Amino acid sequence: MPRIGLAAIALAAVATSAAAQDWPTRNIAKLNKATAGAMDTPAVQERLRELGAIVVPAQRRAPDYLARHVESEIRKWAAVIKAAGVTPQ
Repeated sequence: MPRIGLAAIALAAVATSAAAQDWPTRNIAKLNKATAGAMDTPAVQERLRELGAIVVPAQRRAPDYLARHVESEIRKWAAVIKAAGVTPQ
């Protein structure tokens, strides 16, 4: 974002799946295994690269990693929003 004077900001889009907090762990594991299996095939990885996507390593696609990442992003952006004095409209 340096072109608009925001050199310290990085933007990323994340594609993921989510489920209700009380969804059974075994179902989450089954969905994650199926999704990871598809994402690890050469054809899917090639197509994603054609679309400009970066497929992250398997450990960064695990449910526990995603939960930690989302919590971290909430804390980070909540602090920015609070510091900027942004209020709901």
